[in-house]
Amino acid sequence: MKPLALALVLSLGTATFGLVEVALAQTDAEKEAARILFTEGKELRDAGKVELALDRFKRAHELAPTPITTLEFGRTHAMLGHLVEARRLYRSIEAMEVKPGESAKATAAREEGKVLAANLDARIPTILVKVLPPDAIVSATLDGHALDPKSLAAAIPLDPGKHVLVVQTGKETRVPFEVVEGEKDRVITVAPAKDPPPFVPPPKPPERGWSPLRWTSVIVGGVGLLVGAGAGILTLGGASSLKQNCAGGVCPPDRHADLDATRRWATISNVGFVVGALGATVFVITLVREPKKSEVAAVSLVPYASPAGFGLTGRF
Repeated sequence: MKPLALALVLSLGTATFGLVEVALAQTDAEKEAARILFTEGKELRDAGKVELALDRFKRAHELAPTPITTLEFGRTHAMLGHLVEARRLYRSIEAMEVKPGESAKATAAREEGKVLAANLDARIPTILVKVLPPDAIVSATLDGHALDPKSLAAAIPLDPGKHVLVVQTGKETRVPFEVVEGEKDRVITVAPAKDPPPFVPPPKPPERGWSPLRWTSVIVGGVGLLVGAGAGILTLGGASSLKQNCAGGVCPPDRHADLDATRRWATISNVGFVVGALGATVFVITLVREPKKSEVAAVSLVPYASPAGFGLTGRF
């Protein structure tokens, strides 16, 4: 072999040996780091700090995914209620390559993983999503994770607790729900609500002026009060004159005409005030209760005359 070729072979061999040595050193370092993290995880979990323990087991599993680290990683997930992820980890142990010289603890971890995965099968809730109409769905997410719209008919495993299903069917429909441990094939129905019809404000009632009855009550009542007041003034004047000229309540013959006139004015005054009071009463009634047309038509006022005087009678 030529000296140049020999030197090249020796150089390649030296480099290859160096890379292997570095790789072995890196693997040993990772294994040691995984061992330390694994130990810390068990100590934290025993102390009740399960969330911190989960972080240590996760990092140990990433550095050295062995049956043992995977088993404890899954067990910690199960303690936190992450049953779906725990079962996935348990099942992944069986797919791990059996390396030569695998320890008895690793073999025991494989068997325990099978048992724990089977136990979780009965505990993990499942749901079935039903969209109405079925061809309306565009996309769907469950707790923020995308779902395949075509696979919604299959059972979906979930951790116990609260969840939110979001379905797009031209509009977004959010369906919050809660499942409990062991609940199987819970049907979650998504029926997007139809858009409500546009709001149409009711027509404003026509503004109504005073009714004929109200106008009549004002006119009649006003006239009655004016007549009553005027007649009352004349009555008082006549009564004053008679008092001066009729001693002892007895009027001489020449005063009988004045006496009759005073009595007539008194009667007219009384009738006027009665009519005024009647008009005021009707006016107040129309203010309190606006009558319908039929009611207005049913109201009638009829004047009357009797030996006692004049007045109005009506039907309300």
